[in-house]
Amino acid sequence: MQPGPNNIYKCPHCGHFLKERTLLSGNTCEAMFYSDGKRIAPMLPEFPDLTKCKKCNHIFWLSIFKIVGQEDCWNPDSKWADAECAEFLNIKDLFRALEMYPKKEKDIRIWILWTFNDRIRNGKEIFIDPDDKDLWEQNSNALLKLFDDSNLERKFLKAELYRNLGEFEKCIDIIESINVSGMKEDDAQWVKSLKGQMKNMAEQKDRLVFITSEWGEDRRGGFYSLDKVTEYIIYERLKKRTVNRESTRSIGHIKSDIDMITNSDTKKISCFLNLTGWCLNMNPNGSIEEFIEDLIKHKWILDLKCV
Repeated sequence: MQPGPNNIYKCPHCGHFLKERTLLSGNTCEAMFYSDGKRIAPMLPEFPDLTKCKKCNHIFWLSIFKIVGQEDCWNPDSKWADAECAEFLNIKDLFRALEMYPKKEKDIRIWILWTFNDRIRNGKEIFIDPDDKDLWEQNSNALLKLFDDSNLERKFLKAELYRNLGEFEKCIDIIESINVSGMKEDDAQWVKSLKGQMKNMAEQKDRLVFITSEWGEDRRGGFYSLDKVTEYIIYERLKKRTVNRESTRSIGHIKSDIDMITNSDTKKISCFLNLTGWCLNMNPNGSIEEFIEDLIKHKWILDLKCV
């Protein structure tokens, strides 16, 4: 993992400065994948986009505002001494965000689910405050209404939500309806493994989130294939850091170019991520098109042995 510069943003409400940490490169070594779809990777930490000002408590998305400054993470600039690191929202603030950003309901409700489950991941009780259980049930039922069955990942998450709510038969019905015919062999193996784990937990009437895989067991893990991980990393880097935000290329176009380079090869992922950081450093002000060209030009690096 290689940290990048800290981006500085200004609160649109009071003008207080916030600091966003970034990465130049990272990998999913030692990552853990969970049944609710969350991935925790020590070498690829995630940083919040939706956050709040610590001075006035205003909630806002960093990515829709311009970066007003930068500082070296190893040599902080005294100019930004008062800037505080942006942090993830807590449960109460996430419910506030639901009212402010109704068009982002699905994303915010998934974060609410993950934040409740983080308590279990950290060895705590899931319900702490008196109204926590009602809020959790409200959020889980709302998520079920937002998801259809057209997406494999969402089918798994619907099954997970039913299991969490104690509706084990509905969970098992969804799991058994997932068909692996027509899938690539590695995809089918991953789906079968996850189906088996989730059905087993439902049959045991276990409602809590659980680890589906760890690095070294199944690098695909959770609900994230390497394509999804790659897309997320590239999207975050292109959106927030060094390339031209005005490019007309969509993330779909970018992903198709990336697929040509990585070919979904698990063994090449670490080299690819390091190469990504290298290309951004070599041409920090380049467009998305130039970034892709640099990746293609230097794709021979992907043939090196990965660690």
